[in-house]
Amino acid sequence: MNKYRIVIASVLKPVTEPRAFAKLAVSMRETSKYHINIIGFCSKNPVKEDGIQFTPVFCRKRTHLFRLFVPFKFLKEVMAYRPHVVIVTTYELLPLAIVAKALLKFKLIYDLQENYSQNVLLNRNGSPMLRHLMAFLIRGIEKVVYRFIDHYFFAEEGYRQQFPHIAQYTVLENKYAGPPEPLSLPISAERPLFIISGTITPVYGIEKAIHWFLSLRKKFPQARLHIVGHVPLEDFRIRVYELTSGQQGISLNISPKPIHYAAVLDAIRQADVVLMPYDDLDSIRYKMPSKLYESVALHKPILISKNPIWEKFLQKYSAGLAVDFSKIEDAAADFQSLLDLNLYKKSPGDEALWKSEKPKLLRILQQLLP
Repeated sequence: MNKYRIVIASVLKPVTEPRAFAKLAVSMRETSKYHINIIGFCSKNPVKEDGIQFTPVFCRKRTHLFRLFVPFKFLKEVMAYRPHVVIVTTYELLPLAIVAKALLKFKLIYDLQENYSQNVLLNRNGSPMLRHLMAFLIRGIEKVVYRFIDHYFFAEEGYRQQFPHIAQYTVLENKYAGPPEPLSLPISAERPLFIISGTITPVYGIEKAIHWFLSLRKKFPQARLHIVGHVPLEDFRIRVYELTSGQQGISLNISPKPIHYAAVLDAIRQADVVLMPYDDLDSIRYKMPSKLYESVALHKPILISKNPIWEKFLQKYSAGLAVDFSKIEDAAADFQSLLDLNLYKKSPGDEALWKSEKPKLLRILQQLLP
């Protein structure tokens, strides 16, 4: 039986990245209608998968000059694979995706995972002039290619309001792809293990969370903090090492390259409490962090920055509390309040899992293909 060929393409996301692989590609493969080629960043020893091909096109630092040539490698791979559908997940591949579409007549989907221009403007890395120039360039690319895109996937519900000009879209939120796991033992007040995981950047509040934790240890001296994840900015990676050097109770597993998703999930499973100390920025406050879905599905107690959207989600399951991580003097009281909470009075249902999003993905593919 001939199968439809699907490309899922990125630049900086690993080929085994959870959304591209565990959510989109695996969901398609389960129908037996599709063969998928995931194009993206190098990943350590990707497991061979029936019906899914991994094609690394970039293996260097994100700022390396070679990144300028990645779109051309992407074009070469697409021309050789001759797909029926291409799902592009980053703006820099869009121009050559349009060129390939004109030649091969496939359907083009833009998987909008971030408000990229807004992220660049609010990023604390680089000069303001350069950030404005990059944001202008990104908006220009997205505006020019708009009429060539057959459909959009929105990774966030809030993108309905942020991109009101886009009509042909489907919201596919980054919910947890696995089954929910049972509730762990009660939090240990004697030797609790906290975790910060995922992408580690300044706007995700890592510095204030470290100070919050050090304040907490004055009353809970056996508390531990594990920081695990990808730190793309070299200067900030050095800063994290400086902040934690010589501090008892803090362990690091941070890397300039993305850490395998399975390793991050294992670290979350071993923790007692998940910390999500996000800063209150426009680029963050309207998003539902994938870590929030993951932590709830794993029945992990959560301490997260104050935000009405996140607090409503926590309250639904009694999954944790919203706190102000900048008030380090309240750290011990924040943790005590979490200990006093009757956690997970309601277990998460399908609404917190990727299985609730999968039918929408498959329906759109069926509509686009002949």
